[in-house]
Amino acid sequence: MRRRSAAALVFIFLAATLTPAFIQQAHADFSRPVDVISITWPHAPALTTSVSTARKEVQSYTIPYWRSHASIEFTKGLDSSAPVSMSVEVPCNGDATVTYMNDVANKFYGSQGLNSNNRYLVILSPKISKNCVWAAKSIVGDYKISFGISIFQDNAQPFVITHELGHALGLGHTNYMSCPTPGDSDWTQCQNLEYAGAVDLMSNIDTSAPLNLYHMWRLGRMDESSIQSILNSGTYTINELSSGSGVRGLFIHDTEGFYWIEYRKAFGTFKAGLYIYRTDTPVAATSTSSPNPEYSGRYIGDTSGDAWLLNLGDYQYSAHPTGSPSGFHFATHTGNVTLDMVEVGGQAVVNVNVKPGVILHQMPPTPPDLTKYTFATTDFGSLYEVEPVVGGNALTDPTLQICNGNFPSEDHRVLRTQVSANPIYQSKYTFISSEAVQYESAYWAAQALKEIDLATAKCSAKVAQIHPVSYAPPAQVSARSLISVSNSNKKTQNLLATFQVKGSTMVGTYVVSNYDFSSVEIARWLKITKKMGLRL
Repeated sequence: MRRRSAAALVFIFLAATLTPAFIQQAHADFSRPVDVISITWPHAPALTTSVSTARKEVQSYTIPYWRSHASIEFTKGLDSSAPVSMSVEVPCNGDATVTYMNDVANKFYGSQGLNSNNRYLVILSPKISKNCVWAAKSIVGDYKISFGISIFQDNAQPFVITHELGHALGLGHTNYMSCPTPGDSDWTQCQNLEYAGAVDLMSNIDTSAPLNLYHMWRLGRMDESSIQSILNSGTYTINELSSGSGVRGLFIHDTEGFYWIEYRKAFGTFKAGLYIYRTDTPVAATSTSSPNPEYSGRYIGDTSGDAWLLNLGDYQYSAHPTGSPSGFHFATHTGNVTLDMVEVGGQAVVNVNVKPGVILHQMPPTPPDLTKYTFATTDFGSLYEVEPVVGGNALTDPTLQICNGNFPSEDHRVLRTQVSANPIYQSKYTFISSEAVQYESAYWAAQALKEIDLATAKCSAKVAQIHPVSYAPPAQVSARSLISVSNSNKKTQNLLATFQVKGSTMVGTYVVSNYDFSSVEIARWLKITKKMGLRL
């Protein structure tokens, strides 16, 4: 469970993690109109990039890229020749930037008699007086939800626009795991370089190359039929990544390492061969480098969207990368798995050797659409706006925070998403939210409920007073419902929380107020809670 806070990722052509102020849940295949506007403020410098220029780049480069590489169809939306007048310039970082972008969207769509549902907004901004390193910021969203806001500092570079829409679809960065020698190593031996995996769109080097295997999986464009999990020794044949059919990748889960292996033909200055990415978070890298001063030294990526390119060859990252990260031979740093590849008839034939007794693990299932389990606008009507919580997809944020308890199940979450329902009127409720969590297995989801039981049973009255709430969940759903009363900033805080589990998925609903809950209120909120349970 998480309250609102700010989060941002920046990009020399840069990306940021922001949260929209309003959102409508949707299915994966729908119209995705891209609207282009500009803004100004008192004493703002002149904007040299026009709306028409940005529109031209969207239509000629961005839309064709996403159609060709991911079968995602963006369409032409609105263009506004009149800039939206704001009272102050764009803040450089933090929560203020989030609020500002939301304010721009609210003001523009309000003037058009529209809301932002199923729309993507490109905002052209004059240069900011502060020394902001970023060229653009965007919402990191989800391809299953049609919504996005991006803001650009007086530029409309087609690569940057296309990259930012990648974040709106839920993609993180393609980073670089820079190790002392070519191949794989333990993270404690390697540098973590943000953006530096310059082989695809989600780095910060302009390229029209296909998205990497992991990001295609994140977008739901590849599943178990197109990515083969390696569990045993054998010979595997994979098609070139952009071939569009057949097996196009291999997956290895060896101890802590998650490896996504693709085959590419030669492109640009890069050679043909295997291209390999890791997606385990570099928590103990020797150093971390980012173009954004806020993140240099501590950026560890986001396990829900970032990937780290390995160097199997002579790759050197710079503004003009040299060499190639591809190779024909690879071994995981444990030595448990080795790969040898040859090209045959436009395909890669990969001989895999797994040491006897080594247990490897299956690729995770294609990410489920967890948004279907959380609040929707239809649950409340027009008096509430449902929006994602900042960082609501990040596994670094906790789900269970009852009584300062110990919750080992937190380390066995695979995916999570959290939204809030915000009243448009003055309300006694300070936070209303629902959260859906996918665990590694049904065991860990059930274990989470047991951990809640243990934490509440041992809860000190100095931390919180716990009152069980009678709740009858839907059939085949297990649940715990409670009210936690604690003090925060010398104010009483009442939390009505319900946790519901079915299989490996848990849905939590949270209502926070500084006032006691009446029996009528509890019944009303449990009625909405039951809607969440019926979706499991």
